[in-house]
Amino acid sequence: MDALRDYQLRAVAGIQHAIRRGAMSVLLQLPTGGGKTASVVRGVIVPSIAQGRTFGFLAHLEELLDDTAGRIRGYGARCATVRAGVVSDPAAPVWVASTQTLAAMLARGEDLPHCDRLVIDEAHRSSSRTLRAIIAHYKARGTLILGLSATPSRGDDQPLDEFDTMVCGPSVRSLINGGFLVEPIVHAPAKVLTRGVAEDPAEVVNLRCAGRRVVVFAPTAADALTIASRIPGAETVLDSTPYAVRSTVRDRLATGETQHLVTVRALLEGFDAPVLDAVVLCGAFTTVGPYLQAIGRGLRPYTDPATGRRKTDCQIYDLRGAVHLHGLPDDARRWSLEGAQGQSMAERPSPLRRCEDCHAITKPATVCPVCGSVRLVTLKPLRIQRAAMFAASNVPVAVRVEQWISGAVRGITAKRPDISATWARAAVLKRPPAWVREYLESPESQSIVHVKGNDHAAA
Repeated sequence: MDALRDYQLRAVAGIQHAIRRGAMSVLLQLPTGGGKTASVVRGVIVPSIAQGRTFGFLAHLEELLDDTAGRIRGYGARCATVRAGVVSDPAAPVWVASTQTLAAMLARGEDLPHCDRLVIDEAHRSSSRTLRAIIAHYKARGTLILGLSATPSRGDDQPLDEFDTMVCGPSVRSLINGGFLVEPIVHAPAKVLTRGVAEDPAEVVNLRCAGRRVVVFAPTAADALTIASRIPGAETVLDSTPYAVRSTVRDRLATGETQHLVTVRALLEGFDAPVLDAVVLCGAFTTVGPYLQAIGRGLRPYTDPATGRRKTDCQIYDLRGAVHLHGLPDDARRWSLEGAQGQSMAERPSPLRRCEDCHAITKPATVCPVCGSVRLVTLKPLRIQRAAMFAASNVPVAVRVEQWISGAVRGITAKRPDISATWARAAVLKRPPAWVREYLESPESQSIVHVKGNDHAAA
């Protein structure tokens, strides 16, 4: 059994330090492929159960239970699963359950299984009403909460206030340099596309990904089925796909029975298949979390056992230009519990470049690092792209801004009925996205309109 890596040991030390300082809920951030589960199981759970503590491990999907329990057992810990309210091994010091199972138990008024420490995987989902109720239940018992996430971002820039503190691991670039992830090569259009895609995703797989294993993220289930029907060896994995099929898809990838995967969101989190070395993004990916999660599916290292060939990179075909919204996947990022999570910290003296020959998106350079072409063009900054899109639209910017604010407020009050719309609006306006902030700081913002239904009424 391999020892924990240096950065994993530092992450564990950070968790222990936070607990010693009195934190009762800690969030650990490690990039996809960084080994969050290994870090916590080997560095926290195994030593703690030797001291008599018990652990619960919460997975967000039912089909992940056996896989997660198997990984925990592989590190030497006795582990049970919880299904339909029944703990398979009541004497085990660790149990694994899905969010759905515990939420159903709470709804039926049943007592949840005991644990001294509760680990929550994909903890950026903690703002959901069901998960908040589970966290509140265990906090009331005095249980220490440990959240895990590669992308601790809610998507609406509101605080992750279920946690007292966050421990951040190394950047994606640091893990690439250390050989723990492979290099992402991004190909994208010259600007953000508000509709459609720059290339046919099926043709991208069939013509540009020869010899690679690809996962395609389609915008809808109907699109996924259409795309898969045009790619030889492709299999669709959707939210509606039966558990027996979803739980064995990695086996079919390993044997070669399945060559490529087409999905919407079903494989966005918790799916590890290192054999994948190309990712096609067909959706808008307007928030940073899903963008990084999707790309992360292809960044794990892999060596073909038959040929000994090592995977050295992952080709990312970003067909709607989400890279212009969120930056390159290996940019250093600012993670925080306070909102505005995952923003790129890259300080570029000039915009990104795009190769006219291979469409790779790169940092400022004179020669394309992918194909060697000198035909590099400077991309317009996102604020210029956005201004052009707004100018071409018949919807006033003020209306767009108020629509965004109203939608964000509705999202907060739906999850937290105890919060007033006035408070929610004030919270939203503390850290709005850049395009909203730019408008609110402009002289034109005095004429902002308030949207009710489909009617536009001046404030």
